[in-house]
Amino acid sequence: MKQWLALSALVASTAMADTGTWTRIGPEGGRLSAVAVDPDAPEIAYAVGEHHTFRRGPETAAWQRLPIDAGFSLAVADGGRVYVGGIGRVFRSNDHGASFATVDLPADGIVEILAVDPSDAGRIYAVSTHVAAEPGASASTLLVGTEDGARWTAVGDLPLNVTALAVQPDDPSRLYLGVVGQPVLVSADSGRTWTPTAESPPCPGIDQSGELQGCVEALLARPDALLIGTVADGILRSADQGATWQRVSAAAYVESLVPVSTASDVLYAAGTTAWPGLGRDAGVRGLVLRSDDGGASWQTLDGTTPAPIAMVASGDGERLYAATGSRHGFAGHGLYASSDSGASWQLDQAGLDASCVISLVAAASPMSTLHAALGNDTLTLAATRDGGSTWEVAAVDPHPFVAALAGDRNDPQHLVAAAHFDGLFVSRDGGATWEQRPLDGDLVLDVALDAVDGEALYIVGPDGGLAKSDDDGATIRLVLRGDWGIRNVAVDEASGAVFATSDQAVHASYDGGATWERIFESNTEAFTIGSVTVAPTAPPTLYVVSTAGLQVSDDGGRRWRLVSFPGPQESYPATVAIDPSRAPTAYVVAYTASGESQVFRTDDAGRHWRAVGEPPPNAARVLAVDPHDRRVIYAGTCGGGVQMLVQSPGGGGDHDGCAVVPPVAGAGLLAAHGLAIGLLALLRRRLPR
Repeated sequence: MKQWLALSALVASTAMADTGTWTRIGPEGGRLSAVAVDPDAPEIAYAVGEHHTFRRGPETAAWQRLPIDAGFSLAVADGGRVYVGGIGRVFRSNDHGASFATVDLPADGIVEILAVDPSDAGRIYAVSTHVAAEPGASASTLLVGTEDGARWTAVGDLPLNVTALAVQPDDPSRLYLGVVGQPVLVSADSGRTWTPTAESPPCPGIDQSGELQGCVEALLARPDALLIGTVADGILRSADQGATWQRVSAAAYVESLVPVSTASDVLYAAGTTAWPGLGRDAGVRGLVLRSDDGGASWQTLDGTTPAPIAMVASGDGERLYAATGSRHGFAGHGLYASSDSGASWQLDQAGLDASCVISLVAAASPMSTLHAALGNDTLTLAATRDGGSTWEVAAVDPHPFVAALAGDRNDPQHLVAAAHFDGLFVSRDGGATWEQRPLDGDLVLDVALDAVDGEALYIVGPDGGLAKSDDDGATIRLVLRGDWGIRNVAVDEASGAVFATSDQAVHASYDGGATWERIFESNTEAFTIGSVTVAPTAPPTLYVVSTAGLQVSDDGGRRWRLVSFPGPQESYPATVAIDPSRAPTAYVVAYTASGESQVFRTDDAGRHWRAVGEPPPNAARVLAVDPHDRRVIYAGTCGGGVQMLVQSPGGGGDHDGCAVVPPVAGAGLLAAHGLAIGLLALLRRRLPR
C-alpha cells in the first residue's frame, strides 16, 4: 500500500488553469419539430429542433443556428415576419430572420404552439404550457399577440394537453382547438370561451398506455371546411363546422396540416403510415400527403423517409422540406428536402447540429475513433475517425434507443450497445456492422465489458437486476437481484472487479459476479445514488454520482469523501470520465442550481479539482478523453452533438502537446492492482458489519 501511495504522489500533476473553448464536431441532424418557408422569399427557410432555431438563406450553403435561446415552436408569415416560441417569451423578426427582438409574455410556460391569423399576419396566437403548474391550476394559457407580436395579452386558460390551434380565415374571432381525449373545441369569441363541436370526430386515438381515446393531432381551418389530422385515421374533413365528418385520406398518423400559402388550394400533410409508437418493425415510415383542391382529396407522395415527419413546408408547392421527429418524442433524423414534388428525398443536414448524444466511446484504434449513441435519431449509432470532419452512421434494424455504449480496451473493434427495448447490439468491426442479441423484451439500461475477459459483459435491466454473459451476449444469467433496482454497472479494467449501483447502495463483486457486498450506502431515502465510474488505479478509484454530490473513494471503496468543486456556486455532478492514459486524471461535468454547467478535472484521484476551459455551450451528458492525445476531451450534448475541447498548454499533464497511445498497464502494476483488490476483499470480510 505504501508503494502505491508513493506512486500516486509521484504522478500527481499541478497544471495551470485552462482557457480552451468548445467546438461542435457533429454529427449533424437530430430531431426537428418544425420547418417553414418564407412566403415572400421561398429561398429562405427556418427549422426548429432540440430547442434551437436554424435559418438558411440564399447567402449561405448550410443552415445557420440563430442566436435565440430555447426555441420550441415556429410560425412564419408574409411581410418578413418570423415568430419563435420560447419559455415565457416570443422571439420576433420583421426582416426575414436577419434580426430578432425578444418579447416577454404574461405567462411563464413553454410556447409549444404558434398560429398566425390568416387575415392579419401581425396578429398571432400562442399556447403556453406551464412549466410547473400548481395542483388544480390551469395547465395552459392562450395568449394573443398584436402589433407583429410586440404586445401580448393573456386570453384565458386552456385544458391539459393541447395538440393544435387554428384560426378561421374568413372569421378571425372563430378559433378551433385540438385536445387529447376530447372532440374539437370551438370558440366564437377569440378564445375566451370554448364549446365542443356538434359531433366528435369518428376516429380512434392512442394514448401512451395504448388505450384508444380522442384523436385530434393537427388542425387547419379553410373558408369552406375544417380539416383535422388524426392519430390513426388519416385526415378528416367537415364542411359544416364540425357537425359532420368525412374521412378524405387513407388511414395514417397525421401530425401537421400546412397550406403552401393562405391563398393557395395546395396543402400538405405530414406524419407516418401508422402510429409511430408501433415502431419500424411494424412497417411504420414517414409520410407526406398533398392536396390540390383545398383538402377535399389527398394523394400520398411516392418518396418516404425512415423517420416520423413532424412538419412539411413548401414555398412554391414543388420544393419541399420535411422536418423529421415528433412532439411526442419519437426519433427523427434531421431534415429532408425534395426538388421533385416529393418523388424522392435527400438529407439536408449541413449546419443542423441538433443531435442528442447520450453515450460516447473513444476507441484506441491506430487513429482515434469516437463512437456516439444518438438518443433522438432513427440512425442511432455513429462514428468519426477524423475528429468529426466526417461521420459514418450505422443502419441498424430495428431503430433502437441506445442507452449506453461500451468499448473493449484490448480490442478497439469490439463494441456493445445496450438498447432499451431491443436487447444488445454487438460489433466486431469497429461499428461498421452490428448484430442484435434480443433479451426477451427486458428493458436494458446499461452495459459494461470486462477487459480481463473479453467475452464477458454485464447488463443492467434483465428482471430489473444485473445479468452477466460469458459469450458476448448470446446467453445471460442473473447475478444480482432485481429487487434492488440496479441502475448502472462499471468494471475495473485492470482486475475485472465489478461495481453496480442501486438507488441506495454501491455493490461490488471480486469474483466475476458470484458473490456481492455493499461497499457504500446512503443514509437517507432522500439521498439517491446514480452512476459509478472506476479508474484502474491500484487500488481502484471509484467516483459515484449521487443527489448529495460526488462521492469519491481512492482505496477501492473502504473510505469515501464528498467532493466540493471550486467556484462561486455550489455544483452538482452529472457524469464522470477517466483519462485512459493516466488513470489518476478524471473529469466531471457539474451543474449549478441555475442550470449552468462546467467541466472539472482532477489529477490526483479526486483530492483536488479545477475548472477546465469555458462552460460547455450545451448540456453535457457524457464525457470521453481522446486516447491518443489526452489534451482533447469530448462532451456529448443534447442539442449540440459532440463538442470538443483542446486543453491549453500546461493543462494536459505529462503529455501536453504530444500524441500518446495509451499504454496497457504493465505487468508489475497489474500485479500490484490485483493484489490490492484481493487484500481489500479479505479486509472487508473481516471488518465488522
